[in-house]
Amino acid sequence: MLQSTPSLKTARRFALTPGLKQSLRLLRLSGADLREEIRNLHESNPLLEAENTDPCEAQAPPPSAAGAHAGDALERIAADDGGLREHLSRQVALLGLDERRHAAAVAVIEALDDDGYLRGAPDAALTAEETDAAVRLVLTLDPAGCGARSPAECLAAQLARREDDGAAALASAIVEQHLAMLAARDHAALCRAHGCSEAELGAAVRLIRSLNPKPGSQIGGAAPPVVIPDLVASDDGRGGWKLELNPYLVPKLSVRKSYAQLLRQSGAGGDREYLRERLREVRQLIYGVRSRNDTLLKVARAILGHQRGFIKRREEGLKPLTAQRIARQLSLHESTVSRATREKYMMTPAGLYELRYFFSSSLGGENGHSAAAAKARIRGLLSAEDRASPLSDRQIAERLNRDGVCIARRTVAKYRESMRIPVSSARRAMPAPN
Repeated sequence: MLQSTPSLKTARRFALTPGLKQSLRLLRLSGADLREEIRNLHESNPLLEAENTDPCEAQAPPPSAAGAHAGDALERIAADDGGLREHLSRQVALLGLDERRHAAAVAVIEALDDDGYLRGAPDAALTAEETDAAVRLVLTLDPAGCGARSPAECLAAQLARREDDGAAALASAIVEQHLAMLAARDHAALCRAHGCSEAELGAAVRLIRSLNPKPGSQIGGAAPPVVIPDLVASDDGRGGWKLELNPYLVPKLSVRKSYAQLLRQSGAGGDREYLRERLREVRQLIYGVRSRNDTLLKVARAILGHQRGFIKRREEGLKPLTAQRIARQLSLHESTVSRATREKYMMTPAGLYELRYFFSSSLGGENGHSAAAAKARIRGLLSAEDRASPLSDRQIAERLNRDGVCIARRTVAKYRESMRIPVSSARRAMPAPN
């Protein structure tokens, strides 16, 4: 009787060198964490030469008009902050707005109180449309919620950045429709009004309580936690993107020449071994930062290559795109793409976006319409609807299907709720937008 022999299995194992481990770790870090990493090593390792002793500091140039070169704006935003209004104004300077839109945004910012609310009309002579557009822009800045005209609008702006949270849709509906009921702690009525369980309501309430109803108060005399972009993207004028690394994020790194000379001259002993170890640290850091930047640029360029439509159509121009697709295109591991897009921000003519923003699921196959574009289409339809006869979710789905966007009624309802838009019966009682 023949006995079966165990099959031989071969497996490829990749040994991670210290340099590769360092590169992967640095790729995962946000811009702020990377600057902190460099600062700490600069303080402890005498062989590390950096262009600036503190990479977080930059000399601020004289103030310039709207539309100034991106480098000037990035340098100003990295400088010490002078309060909430200065903090917000520096972010607006990065957006490359035309003179009128820039002036409107600054007028709204100057009219904010210390809590970040717009309590009255801006001093500048703005139309209602210009004021609304400027408020919407300011609400996208950091900290989220500044520019709001009511607590509900403030909390809604913060929840808009938590869309992936499972409780965000319910929390948004509560903030939009029943904030007074929440303040009265009438949880039973809230469950009835939104058709949710006590557990679902509890998760939504905890999320709302984690928000800051006075976002402006967190900006004091100390420098605020500004999100500085890793990348700067602009329209190249030919329907594509011009993409650059932010030159102010990380200083130029090198080996200090005087210590390198000392290492060559030193003989055997503890001092030489110490210097050799410090030199190894510096070289690994320089290699890791260079590798991080190369990977970040490669991934960002691949993403923007797919999302050219965003330049002119913004969210409606976003195509379905996944990290897995970018990984296949670049012959990278999906985890590498995930590291490269996590907490990495890009400044565009439309504002500051995390790289992951440009990923969106598909409504029907890889080459169909993206969920982000569908949401933008829904938002556009509802903003133009007749409030005396608002569109139902079924009517919205039918219109989108006629336009080639394959979407079900329940998907429309899910997207509408995630955007904090009430049902048609509730919208009928609301005033029409200006």
